Order: sequence, then structure tokens, then C-alpha cells
Amino acid sequence: MQHEVSFYPKACCFVERSLFFSFGRKVVLHAVTNHDFLFFNNCSHETINCNTVHKPEWLFEKNPRGKVPVIERDNEIIYESDITSRYINSCYGSSKQLVTQDQLQRAKEEVLLGDLDKAISGFFVYGRAKDDEGRSNGTKLMEESFKSLEKFLCSNKQPYIGGSHPGISDFMHWPFVQRIAVRHRDLLSQNTTVNGYYERMLTNESVKACKHPDSLEAQFWVGYFKGAPVYDIFAEKGAAL
Repeated sequence: MQHEVSFYPKACCFVERSLFFSFGRKVVLHAVTNHDFLFFNNCSHETINCNTVHKPEWLFEKNPRGKVPVIERDNEIIYESDITSRYINSCYGSSKQLVTQDQLQRAKEEVLLGDLDKAISGFFVYGRAKDDEGRSNGTKLMEESFKSLEKFLCSNKQPYIGGSHPGISDFMHWPFVQRIAVRHRDLLSQNTTVNGYYERMLTNESVKACKHPDSLEAQFWVGYFKGAPVYDIFAEKGAAL
């Protein structure tokens, strides 16, 4: 697999070729899933990193919504995390099956992902809270999300949401679990089922290839919630983007 990383803060010019471009940052939660899928499917690509606080003009040219991730190939562009991830898997999917084939089970996974949205809501509610009540509300949302995941895993008696191995639903939810573990490890450890799930996901090759060191992640989020995120901290410290 060929993988190139570039950073274009202001101007951006691309040579027309068949290389697959992925626009985003691995620290942006919804862009993480795209990176996982690209690595999982052994898809040659170039990652174009950009500042998502002071957004460059070329990002809006690629996506009028000004959001990442965005993917481009042969001058065709699509965006939105769920859409791009499913597109990558459908076009470049390997022999390893990511999408659950049983329609009812797949529907249950999608329902679960809706319940798991509380995890990331709680993460940001807690981080932006100005008092104990706000932090308590954030904690409650994260705990409710953990309970939903625990119930699902125990009910299906499988190690992953997707069954015996990580599937598309696992990669969709993983970025949120991983960020919570960075800032709220004690909260994660209190739920043995979810903590076990977290530890198993850490052994996945795609996860390992796309994961930043926890120490740098923690440092980034401290700055983020103070209103001064340093997106280049990973490059400065020599971590892969």
C-alpha cells in the first residue's frame, strides 16, 4: 500500500492522477474512520492534512460545507464520514468482510450506533463544562453509551459489534471510545465489558497504524478545550499524521 502525507495550510494544488486523496486530520474524530478503512483495505492514498479551525479556502472548494473528511479520485469528490467510509469499503473492500451480511443484525448495529452517539456528546459536554454540574452531565452521557455497548456485546456474546472480528460499525464507533480512553481512562475502566472491547480494538492492525500516542492526544485536547488547539503538535513531536 502506498501512503503519502501532506500538509497544505493555505494553498492547495494537485496533479491529476489516479491516486486516491483523503482530506482531513487523524485528530478529527470523523476523519479517523476514513483512515482506518483506507489502511484496512490496503488502499494506496495520499492524506492531505488541513487546519480545521482556520479553514483554508481550498477546503470549501472541495466541500462547500467546509468539513472533513473529504475524499477525491479522478476529480470526483464525496464527503461526510459515513458516506465516504462505506464508499471506500464498497469500492476497495478486501476479502475480509466488514459489513454484516445478516440484514436484521446489521440494522441492530445501526440502531446501536445511534445510542452510542451519547459517547461523543458526553465527551464534549464534559470538556466544555464550566462547573461540576456540566461535568456530571457529560459523565452521565458517556456512562449511558457504555451501558448500551455493554448490553449489545453481552447479548450477542461476541467480542466486537460486528461479530467475531471488527466490522464497519466497530470502526465507526472506535474514534469516540479511543478519545474517551485518553481523557477518561478511569471511567472506561469501570465498565469491564467496554474496557475489554477497547483493549481488543487496540490490537487491530488498522487501529495501530492510525492511532496517535495517547500522550499527544491528551495534550491536544487540553488545548482544544481551552480554545487554543495546536493541530501541528503531532508533526512537531514526530508522530505520524
